[in-house]
Amino acid sequence: MKTKIKMIAKWSVAVVLILVSLASAEEKRKVIIDQDAAGPGGTDQQSILLLIQSPQTQVLGITVVTGDAWLTEEVAHTLRMIELMQQVLPPGVVSCVAGDDSLGAAMSEHEHVQKIAFTGSGATGRKVMSAAATTLKRLTLELGGNDAGIVLPDVDPRQIAEGLFWGAFINNGQTCAALKRLYVHEDVYDEVCDSLTGFARKVPVGDGLDEKNVLGPVQNSMQHGKVSRLVRAAKDAGGRVLLGGEEPDDGLFFPLTLIADLDNGNPLVDEEQFGPALPIIRYSNLDDAIAKANDNPNGLGGSIWSKDVRKARDLALQLECGTAWVNKHGAVQPNAPFGGVKASGFGVEFGEEGLLENTNVQTVFS
Repeated sequence: MKTKIKMIAKWSVAVVLILVSLASAEEKRKVIIDQDAAGPGGTDQQSILLLIQSPQTQVLGITVVTGDAWLTEEVAHTLRMIELMQQVLPPGVVSCVAGDDSLGAAMSEHEHVQKIAFTGSGATGRKVMSAAATTLKRLTLELGGNDAGIVLPDVDPRQIAEGLFWGAFINNGQTCAALKRLYVHEDVYDEVCDSLTGFARKVPVGDGLDEKNVLGPVQNSMQHGKVSRLVRAAKDAGGRVLLGGEEPDDGLFFPLTLIADLDNGNPLVDEEQFGPALPIIRYSNLDDAIAKANDNPNGLGGSIWSKDVRKARDLALQLECGTAWVNKHGAVQPNAPFGGVKASGFGVEFGEEGLLENTNVQTVFS
């Protein structure tokens, strides 16, 4: 069984990586495993997650209904992707519904949906879990993250500046597994701050229709207000603004913001900002830094930055998170399981383990 499961996982990953057309019903590859598919599933994922997850569910013979939050522009992307997939798949194998907040409750409570995979906020995840309890549904919840990165004193600040920046500011920081708190050893603190600021200053933010711009706006006014509130709280507490920090009168655009000399207990450190503002915290004792990194309800991702990769790997195992990176942050791939611990949810997506999340174990004695 183990070999067969690995074969399915590798095959589904290959489908994603080379983006081959899915086979027709007559040509569909048949794989028999010693576990039953969990049955029809519902997902509340963005289109990229659908692209990675869909081959796994299809190879298991599971039908999928995806629903997107009405606030996100990914609705259009997902609808188009579903349209293309439906051209080669039998009717009903993959479907999409879009709507307001009532959609999630309807999917979570529906008696014919046997599995829900949800990506979103912790508050909404709890609602999904509560609604799914009436039918005892299987769940995979990938919820909020407040990922910490820890920089050791042996780094070259200029060498890691680009990786730190994109770990924190990819998609303007609006990514669940972005680096959202940065702990830097006092021996390299000023140099890291300078190098990171220097790199960030060169990244243009503005209208995406202008080719020179690299990053765009905050996604909606509610989130823009939250980022503004957290940045104000950091400044009011004496945080040292290295870059940005000013609230513009330019729609939903917010400047790339770096604020140093903060610590745990400040809202910008403790809360998930989900936007273009990064707090930087000085530390002198590594054990204290790890303790502070773990002192958060969330546990999605974390990272260690060091020239000593072996030491960094050992330290990464001390982080209370589902995924830990060394000298990078936020990189996910379809053959590696991804999920959170603590308030960041439970269950995993992707890889062999993610495949097994969509199956039921049956034991037969004879």
